[in-house]
Amino acid sequence: MASSHLSSASLAMTSSGSNYSSSSGKYCFDSRDFEASEFDAASFVTAAKEVSSLEVLRDHLRCYQMDLREELYQVINRDLADYLNLSSQLSGVEAEVLEIRAPLEEMATHVHETRDFAASKRQALLAQLRQRGVLQSRKATLVKRVRFLNTLADVEMLLGVPGARSGGNPGATNTNTTLRDVGEAVDVAQLTKHCEVLERLSQAWITLIMDLHCFPDTEEEDDMPTASSMGLRLLRVEKSLLKHLAATLRTVICPENLTISLSCPAESTQVGKDDKEESQQVSPKMNIDGLRHCLRAFVVLGRGDEAEKQTSRLLMLPFIDLNFTQGRLDGGFRGSCSGLASIYAACIIHVQQNLRQILVVGEECAFSSSASSSASPKRGLDLLCNSVWRPIYQALCARLGSIFAPGIASILHANYVTSMAFLHDLATLTGSQCTAALHAHLQAHTITKEFYSRWNLPVYFHLRFSEVSSSIDRALAEAAGGLLLVPADETGTGGNLTASPTTVIGAARKATRTLPEAIVTPFPKNRKEDAISAQFHHPIFVTVWHALLGLWEPDVFLPLLTTRLFKLTLQIVGRFNLWLEEMFDIVEQQQTTGAAAGGSRKEGLGGNELRHFVRADTRDDIVNVSWDAWLFCQEAAREQLERQIVHAVRRQRPSTVTEGAEKGAAAAATASDVQVIVREGLAEALKPFEGLVRRGWQAIHFHVVAQCVTVLEAVRGITATYRMTNKRAPEWASPYVSKILDPLRAVEPDVAGKIPPYALEPPGWKVEVLEAVLSHYLEATRELLNSVEQMEDALKKRKQRTGKPLGATGEGGERPVRALSDSEKIKLQLLLDVVAFAEEMRQAAAVDDPITSCGCYVQLLQTVGAARHFLGRDDVKVTLPAAVQAFFAS
Repeated sequence: MASSHLSSASLAMTSSGSNYSSSSGKYCFDSRDFEASEFDAASFVTAAKEVSSLEVLRDHLRCYQMDLREELYQVINRDLADYLNLSSQLSGVEAEVLEIRAPLEEMATHVHETRDFAASKRQALLAQLRQRGVLQSRKATLVKRVRFLNTLADVEMLLGVPGARSGGNPGATNTNTTLRDVGEAVDVAQLTKHCEVLERLSQAWITLIMDLHCFPDTEEEDDMPTASSMGLRLLRVEKSLLKHLAATLRTVICPENLTISLSCPAESTQVGKDDKEESQQVSPKMNIDGLRHCLRAFVVLGRGDEAEKQTSRLLMLPFIDLNFTQGRLDGGFRGSCSGLASIYAACIIHVQQNLRQILVVGEECAFSSSASSSASPKRGLDLLCNSVWRPIYQALCARLGSIFAPGIASILHANYVTSMAFLHDLATLTGSQCTAALHAHLQAHTITKEFYSRWNLPVYFHLRFSEVSSSIDRALAEAAGGLLLVPADETGTGGNLTASPTTVIGAARKATRTLPEAIVTPFPKNRKEDAISAQFHHPIFVTVWHALLGLWEPDVFLPLLTTRLFKLTLQIVGRFNLWLEEMFDIVEQQQTTGAAAGGSRKEGLGGNELRHFVRADTRDDIVNVSWDAWLFCQEAAREQLERQIVHAVRRQRPSTVTEGAEKGAAAAATASDVQVIVREGLAEALKPFEGLVRRGWQAIHFHVVAQCVTVLEAVRGITATYRMTNKRAPEWASPYVSKILDPLRAVEPDVAGKIPPYALEPPGWKVEVLEAVLSHYLEATRELLNSVEQMEDALKKRKQRTGKPLGATGEGGERPVRALSDSEKIKLQLLLDVVAFAEEMRQAAAVDDPITSCGCYVQLLQTVGAARHFLGRDDVKVTLPAAVQAFFAS
């Protein structure tokens, strides 16, 4: 039946032409749809209806159900034998499990009981251990207290503290002996032993201080003393111990048989090397071992300041009272401070002879053993700063305060430099092994910082500024009068061209602004000539150059002013550049105004104003300033100024051998950075001077051309020479031709050796001058030819009106050969002048062939070339050079 239904369904599907395909091809649906996690029956039936009817779907679902049931039966039949075999094997297992259950439960009960018993015993043992720990801690506290009391009693007994009793410590030595008066310890060995005992007592006192916490803050039942009562006893012990240490230290550093010289003769300021080495030898009268024990005791007690004060009071203050006087400071001239160096030298000698070994031992004992083991140990003793440097600084402020007065810059600078050298010498007193570290410590000390703040450097800056600004402003104002092109109003017609000399110089002085307020140096007087200043020709450059170098001289430079001094150096260079720009602006303005006025008066090229526009000395000044500006911005000048600055910055005292490689590398890196900054700053500041050089040569060019053009006025006089004078035809050039280039010849010796390289590049500055002169020459020639042509046209028209024939005929109907007219003579003269000018160009400017070298000259030849046709006449006996003939022939 199922097969019949399946057959009918298949036929129905085939007849319906459905294209629905299932996974097996047996049903009208996909059997995998039932395996989906979210199966929707409605969607399934709807999808199936699209390919078959509901009856066919029902039959197919029944067939699919039967197939699934058949598969289930096959699975059960396949695993049934294994299931039956497993059931037979598990029979009897339950009885065996019940047999071993009872022993296991009994064993678990026993284990629980054992664990509880062990826990109770553990708690009892822990309680006993805690009780024992409390007893041991109490016992240790009692032992520490007993030891504390015995040690304290022994220390009090040794120091002779009133009411002291022996502690009964069997291990203590000399417990019944009190320290004798240190004055009785005459023997060196006894004094050393005495100092050693004091050091041990100091260490014992520190130990007692550390164990003070073992006493209760309040009284206990066993009448144990409190921490406050023990603290009072320790204070009495400390007071007594410091008293003994002070007396002992006085005996050690100032024994009765040690004589200390409180004053130094004048010749002692000049201590030789051998004398200095002898003065640094250890005095045999000083107990070095005892001193070391005493200083260690002070450091251990944390009372290094007491040792510092006593050393200062015994060894430094008497010397200071005698030597730090206003009379010694003045050195014979009140207010000069010339004796400061001798006072410092006397201090160094005094310290070398009487305190050097004390300072050396003090540096060895400066840190306690516990502090030296820490990462940043704290100094417990500082004899150099507090025993030597502090009283000296206080005496300088109280007695010699005039050294800080900024009344005279040179005196303040000398006092400052001498004081800084004195500080460096102080750091070297303990030997080269610790000079670097001691110098760094001395510089970082509070007293040194106060000492630096006492110097009124801003006022020193202002004094130096006033000196250099006045000298530079005066030099700039004086140089302005020589650099300005003042018109000479000789004819009475040039007064309106420019302002008067007084007005111009006054304007120049006004334009010379004051330098910016900063640190400056006075104008150096009687300074030696260096390689750069010896090449300058104008005094203003020498003045500015010496001022720049003087900023970094040892008698002016101060290390704290490096940044501001370099800034001022750049400002002076910039101000000087601005001043030169203003001067060249005035020069160019006067040149432009003079040329425009000359042209407006219709006096021709190079009129009366141009002739009197410049002075002879002005040209030399412009040449010198232009050349000096070129030298000023060259590599040699920049390098010398850079070396001066870098050398001043690096000018420090020689580094000691104790400086490590890292410090040396850091110093080298810093010096390299300084050199790079200086090089870049100077290069940027000197760069504008190259433009000033070009402007200067433009002014020189204009100056020479203006004087050459003045001679070209004679071109206009050719008309008066031949017009209605019945002179013969010209046979040679006019006299003015040989004078046109006289200004160029005159300026050539002045500029020899002062020409910048760019002006010598082809075609060269002479050729440029020739081109400008030829341009004016061409213009003058064209104007003259135009006037001649206009005159000829006017004469022709006049003859035509009068009816006179232009020319008569001779025998045979031929015109007679007529003589050259006035116009033709003028044109021929122009041709001869232009041809002769070529030779002048060759001689003055070293031009081999003007025709091929100068374009303006070719135009000039072409302009006057029409007159060459007159050369074939009998009355004209002139022959042109071969080069000119070849030019016209081409």
